[in-house]
Amino acid sequence: MSRKNVMIVEDEFIVAADLKITLERCGYTVTHISNTGRGAVDYIREMKKPDCILMDVSVKDDYPGIESAEEIHKEHQVPIIFLTANNTLPGIQAGLASPLCSLVAKPFDENELVQVIEMSLGPQKSGGYDE
Repeated sequence: MSRKNVMIVEDEFIVAADLKITLERCGYTVTHISNTGRGAVDYIREMKKPDCILMDVSVKDDYPGIESAEEIHKEHQVPIIFLTANNTLPGIQAGLASPLCSLVAKPFDENELVQVIEMSLGPQKSGGYDE
């Protein structure tokens, strides 16, 4: 299995650091950590896109997770896994309308997170997403 590149969008430093450690222990490469939605969109436009994005729904900038995901999907077909402690937030269900989006509730179980990442990467392994 080739290492898959994952980007983290999380404004809580400790959560982002924990996610990075967990993902690397599970064989993923964390290519970038952004603490804002705008930073995530800008990074993907300027750099090579990741295989998957883990995105906190409620990053604390003027460009929250759902809007950032919509902007990313306009230009790239990259799977986004929303991370949230509150899965009743308005907009989450709309964001999940895309087949490229899924949801993992915080606090998350490492095995559940890996399972959701692998499911989101499934079509990509057979060349289903643009490069």
